[in-house]
Amino acid sequence: MLGLLLMVAGLLAAERRHRAWAGIFLALAVLCRLQGVALVIPMLLIMIGHDAWQPRRSQGWLLLGPLAAVGFFAYLAIATGSPTAYLDAHQAWGRTGFGSFQEGQTIGASLSLYQALLLATLSATVFLFVFVRNDRIPPPYVLLSALFLVALLVSGSLESVGRITMLAFPLVWILANRRSLLGRRVWPMISTGLFMLIAVMSFGGYWVP
Repeated sequence: MLGLLLMVAGLLAAERRHRAWAGIFLALAVLCRLQGVALVIPMLLIMIGHDAWQPRRSQGWLLLGPLAAVGFFAYLAIATGSPTAYLDAHQAWGRTGFGSFQEGQTIGASLSLYQALLLATLSATVFLFVFVRNDRIPPPYVLLSALFLVALLVSGSLESVGRITMLAFPLVWILANRRSLLGRRVWPMISTGLFMLIAVMSFGGYWVP
């Protein structure tokens, strides 16, 4: 939730032309979750749009985001003595990237209830792009959602699909714009119930190997 708050704050600062604050919030978002680096492109598009598509020195505040990521990796290298500590940790969790799994490790080899729920979440998220044009979402925000989904797919793991799609917050904007009874009344109750079910099963250890 903190990462989402920092992302929204950074985008709001960029929209209101507070560029120093936009860079600071971007850096904090990156330090909260490294996926926040993806914010650089949408935020740059917002700023360039305000500048009549001309480069400006004030756009350089966005460099704070990549610099924060570099600083984080440098800190890990110093603290652990290994420049690849971050990647090593991901491998220890079995998150080695797209195309790196053996045949017996794929979802198709053994589809569990947990994996089915993750796939359903991903499918529902992708479906929301159908409403992008109807809801007149600006291109930078559409790109933001697309970048987070691409990052999820490239990782080769569905484990973080809930957290990643939450960070792609314009998709929540789409849900908020639904005017039907299903969209405004039924779906919030269903999603709340599903969230409670997943939370109970997760903390209860039902999905722990």
